[in-house]
Amino acid sequence: MHFKRPKIFGWLLKLYGREDTSEINRELPFAALLFTLLSASGVSIYESWKKLCSINLLPTFQKESREIVRQVEVLGYDPLTVMYRRANKTKSKNYREFLLGYVSSIRSGGNIVNYLKSKLRSIFEVQSASAIRSIEKLGTLVEAYAVMLIVTLCSYILFIVFATTSVFEPMKTSGTPGISTEVVCVLIFFVTPIISIVFMALAHTERKSNLVTVKQPYYATIVPLIAVSSFIAALYFVPQLEYFKGTEIFPLVTTICLLIISVPPAIVYMRITRVSNDAENAMPNFLRDVTEARKIGLSPEKSIIHATKRSGYGQFSGTLNLIRSQMEWG
Repeated sequence: MHFKRPKIFGWLLKLYGREDTSEINRELPFAALLFTLLSASGVSIYESWKKLCSINLLPTFQKESREIVRQVEVLGYDPLTVMYRRANKTKSKNYREFLLGYVSSIRSGGNIVNYLKSKLRSIFEVQSASAIRSIEKLGTLVEAYAVMLIVTLCSYILFIVFATTSVFEPMKTSGTPGISTEVVCVLIFFVTPIISIVFMALAHTERKSNLVTVKQPYYATIVPLIAVSSFIAALYFVPQLEYFKGTEIFPLVTTICLLIISVPPAIVYMRITRVSNDAENAMPNFLRDVTEARKIGLSPEKSIIHATKRSGYGQFSGTLNLIRSQMEWG
């Protein structure tokens, strides 16, 4: 009798080793931009891959560049051969076309800079169209989330109104089962936040944030979450805290606990976004200052150093000062 082999382990290995094409497609425009700038500066493709190994803001391409450098330096393959093999192995259509086009342009003797510029333009156009579609889907998701919040709030208000009046009295006298206050509190203060988390997860899956490798808000949540969890557990095991489980005080306690968990990561995230927004707003002025310095005859390095000494860049000034210090130190 022939028995089929269990496929669960093979499926798990395949799932674990599956390539995340969404991350590659998200990082591809920025990696292509770096390749274009380095190629226009006279840097070879292999040196460009080596420089990508030290860029932590592109973790997927950092891993890819390390693999390419390993095959070149350890196994002795040619960089173009490695790129051709990686193109045939990857599941990302955009990344495959980028690698194959680069290899074909090199082997046919074409202009690499022109190819990279045209490819970069097409990649950003595709990303822009994808962003527009994602925003439309997010609009539908936000509308559904708003409807859910409105329905929940209206239900809670109706329950409070009915509970404070004599509407429930006939039901109590006739023995008709009703909704207890504890059930309503659980629905409002526990089920609703869980549904909100589900909506946020769906929104994050549909359109990921441009802030890459931002983990500080999650770290800021750990201590408040542990403290609130310990307090909630103590409510059920410490008799002296029985007062906080009362019908009148428990919703207030739950609200305070949720605020304690939410406020620290919100503050950390606001600080990060403030720096990011200042950088985006100050970048045109910074580039204008660099251009003006170039017009008076300064070298590119001197132009950048001269522009970083000016004020008015907001929180972005700290990053510019770091750039100036590293350039002055060589």
